Amino acid sequence: MGRLWPHMRRIWAATGAIAVGLAVNYLFAIWGKQSVPHLHDLTDLLASNWYWTAGAMVVLIGLSIAAERAHRKHESRAPRALRTKRGRSGDVLPPSSTTTIVGRETELARLNDWFAQVKAGTRRVVFLSGEPGIGKTTLMRTFLDSIAGQRIGRGQCVEQYGAGEPYMPVLEALTRLCREEGGNKLVEILHRLAPAWLAQMPSLVSAEDRPRLQGQAQGTTQQRMLREMAEALEVVAAETPLVLLLEDLHWSDPSTLDLIAAIARRTEPARLLILGTYRPVEMLANDHPLRATKEELELHQHCMELRLPLLSEADVAAYLEQRFAKGKESRSLLLRSHPRSTPAARAIPFSWSTSSITSSSMARCSMRARSKRRAASSK
Repeated sequence: MGRLWPHMRRIWAATGAIAVGLAVNYLFAIWGKQSVPHLHDLTDLLASNWYWTAGAMVVLIGLSIAAERAHRKHESRAPRALRTKRGRSGDVLPPSSTTTIVGRETELARLNDWFAQVKAGTRRVVFLSGEPGIGKTTLMRTFLDSIAGQRIGRGQCVEQYGAGEPYMPVLEALTRLCREEGGNKLVEILHRLAPAWLAQMPSLVSAEDRPRLQGQAQGTTQQRMLREMAEALEVVAAETPLVLLLEDLHWSDPSTLDLIAAIARRTEPARLLILGTYRPVEMLANDHPLRATKEELELHQHCMELRLPLLSEADVAAYLEQRFAKGKESRSLLLRSHPRSTPAARAIPFSWSTSSITSSSMARCSMRARSKRRAASSK
């Protein structure tokens, strides 16, 4: 019965629509009190023209088989969610909680060198550029993990379709720092040196202090706000180095860029490191002011830029070996999943992170196994 079921399903797919249509027409005729054809007349008609009936069924079955094969071919190319538990194929995906970084040793060493200069009293503003998924966030996480114990603030820029909030990523980073251990001292510094900024973070002040701070903030010019924050950050970084990570600056507001430029132009020693990530394509396509700000700072050597190159074939193979610990099988997985990574190609034109490469490779292998199972069940 199991072997006959695929063929019975195909016959139903070929003739089911016709049978349902005839049944609906028959019931509609009964409901409308119209003349109903006798069923034996239909059977006599099909029997007398059996060659036409058989030929039509063969054609319809052939069309259903072709349509099913075309659907399977299209479905095998579509992305699918991967199973993390043992499935029918018997494959188990390895855990991905740990972050593996390959091919970024040079960039990580440069970040550590710049941070060593910051600890010596030289302020640094560093822009990290790269396409989506190339590994900017992974590199930053690895670097920040290597300097754990320092005062680190993180702010995220988001794409906005209207007038954005000024200084949004900086306010987010400062709010997180103030809520960490020892944040009360940072609140006191902001209350003393940058009250206009503290007024924009109402969750950090009491209800009694809010009206007074808001009164002081009224009439404050942008130049004064820039000067206040630059001085406050220098005081905060006097005790321990301060790192501010501002991600996706290609979506930042102009006020945030003005603050970065104002901090970078100051000549006083400060153990302050500002890291900003951005996507060059987004910046150029939207004609974002980040381009002019960065070029002006680079012209006067007030900032550094770290461009992430594409991963090479050797880097991807090394990552797969670390990720799956299967030796030569990882390289064969790479070559099967990405034909453009054959020896004829000197470099892989990927703008993906290693986690994206892993997901894509495993997805392709999972889809191949699923297609083989379906082909075996249809035989």
